Amino acid sequence: MEQKQTKYLTRMFTKAQREKCWKYAQEIPGRDPERWRRDTVGNPVMKPLVGCMEPLCHEYDHIIPYSKGGKTSSKNCQILQTAVNRFKRDKIHSLEELEKASIKVELAERDMDLLENDLYGDIIKN
Repeated sequence: MEQKQTKYLTRMFTKAQREKCWKYAQEIPGRDPERWRRDTVGNPVMKPLVGCMEPLCHEYDHIIPYSKGGKTSSKNCQILQTAVNRFKRDKIHSLEELEKASIKVELAERDMDLLENDLYGDIIKN
């Protein structure tokens, strides 16, 4: 039992790895990069929204799936919208296939301001 638990823990990204992974993701011009990023296929995501199923939610994904020998490292980590990550599962897909699994959302600047203010209590522009 203890061996399984150790193996499971090596599958999970550490806080430091997640932070590096977040910094690797594409910034959204004009938005605070500590709060907003784009996932690998271009979907906007917010940092505190992890694991939920809404369009702005994300997960930390193994680029090469763990089950296929992918390492749990910041270099093998990418941000993916939760719906896209759930679609990907333990497979390797093209960007086009991942884009099709996206929950598309178009956010106006005002919408982003409202969401940011709701989650953080303020708005920080870059």
